[in-house]
Amino acid sequence: MALVHEAREATRDIDAKYRSSVELRRIIKGISDDFGVDEDWLNNDGEHYVSDRMPTSLYLDFSNLKVFTVNADGLLAMKLTAARMDSNDYS
Repeated sequence: MALVHEAREATRDIDAKYRSSVELRRIIKGISDDFGVDEDWLNNDGEHYVSDRMPTSLYLDFSNLKVFTVNADGLLAMKLTAARMDSNDYS
């Protein structure tokens, strides 16, 4: 939301869909240590809110990383499905 839809200036974490591995967890932890952020700054907790039928767009394309995003309708659907009543996330 912060990056693609400019809904806010910053975010505490990045929700992603990825295959976790020991090596990836080590890299995530290393970045956490280096920058003094929570160890779950990159997490796949919201992965079950993402449907493979949801249309995505390629946002960034690097040799070792592709970043896809969903449109505003898909983002709203994920937010409503999550229904986090304990959150101050009003964006």
